[in-house]
Amino acid sequence: PNHVRTTTNQPADRPYAGWLYTGGALFQEADRHYARAELLLGMVGPSAGGEPLQNGFHKIFAFPRAAGWQYQLDDAPVVVATYEVGATQKLFEAGAVKFSALPQLGVTMGNLFRDLHLSLLARAGTLATLRYGPDQMRTGYSGLPLARNDHMHGGQWALWAGVEGRQVFYNRLLEGDRDHPGVEPQREGLDVMVGGAMALSPHWLIQATALDRHPEFVGQPGHDRYGGVSIVRTGF
Repeated sequence: PNHVRTTTNQPADRPYAGWLYTGGALFQEADRHYARAELLLGMVGPSAGGEPLQNGFHKIFAFPRAAGWQYQLDDAPVVVATYEVGATQKLFEAGAVKFSALPQLGVTMGNLFRDLHLSLLARAGTLATLRYGPDQMRTGYSGLPLARNDHMHGGQWALWAGVEGRQVFYNRLLEGDRDHPGVEPQREGLDVMVGGAMALSPHWLIQATALDRHPEFVGQPGHDRYGGVSIVRTGF
């Protein structure tokens, strides 16, 4: 919830919930197109460790303690499966800088999330490693990138910007469970993202992404904004 210092239940905001998961993904690539299947298995509820993780992080950085975790969702096993297809469409080149468009279409199913998502990214740069785009902060699956070595060397770079739209059928982290009802999700969602990446060496690169997410539930007072930084190892 937005007001973490509140000790009473907040029925007009998203419920407290922790989600702990592991999983794996398979990629199939051909002629600058790809298909991706991902399966995540985990747990939502107190056993996921959301309360000690959040409040431990808040303590380190002197943020306010989240005081409403007694209202979090109950323990439940969760399964999330995602299938996605995408492509890289070259647009034009200006010297060593290549410009391309990256459309993606996917579906997520399971007992935690169910949605359809469609995204379009525009990319420019000299770095070809993240052929199908960067890692993305999505609600239904990990969003990890397909990183190819592609003769990478230090100093290569890429910039991107794009949008993703979602048709939401179910989101347990918003709607809650039987004992902890949540809020009504917005059935249409929209993310706007920008980011960049730079190769540090032939096998390591760093990337950063900023994202603006339109309100996810009815009555949400404003947008959510996220930022992420990751280091990727290629060429195993």
